[in-house]
Amino acid sequence: MKKGPCGGKGFPSCQEELMRMAEKKGANKSYLKSIKLSDVGNMKQMTQPQFGGSTYMSPKHVDKAINAETQRRATKIINHPYYEALTQNKEARPIINSVDKFLKQSRERKNRSEEYLIPSVEEAGTLLEIGGKYVDSKDLASDITAKDKFKAILQGGKLLFKYPNLGKIANKYK
Repeated sequence: MKKGPCGGKGFPSCQEELMRMAEKKGANKSYLKSIKLSDVGNMKQMTQPQFGGSTYMSPKHVDKAINAETQRRATKIINHPYYEALTQNKEARPIINSVDKFLKQSRERKNRSEEYLIPSVEEAGTLLEIGGKYVDSKDLASDITAKDKFKAILQGGKLLFKYPNLGKIANKYK
């Protein structure tokens, strides 16, 4: 990934540079809409005259911004009432344990942010709602309706298309 100056005369804005570098790093459209320049941290000021007062954005700065967005998303998912309720269901516990482990790893992996992209609460909303319906289920496989099963498969497929890294979790339960 090309490192680049930004924000100076003749260079792209730092927000544009963040978007360009994040896209090259593997961030999807959802992340590109929500990552923030304020999460990049302090960037080095370029002192050479040919750089016109621009700053230097490195891949580590981009990782910081992506990781910060992942943290916000993970926190919202973990604090969602349906997710909290699902953690209490023994039948759903194996899946929730894998999701918890993945979310924990997403917080700890600082240099491989593209491997830990996760959907926003809005993107995962349908799955959370379906999970919320079956919070008290003793046998999830037999209690779930065909309609809800279809919705879950459809929504899960969409999320796997947008977030192929989530396949690691899905493959454990095939």
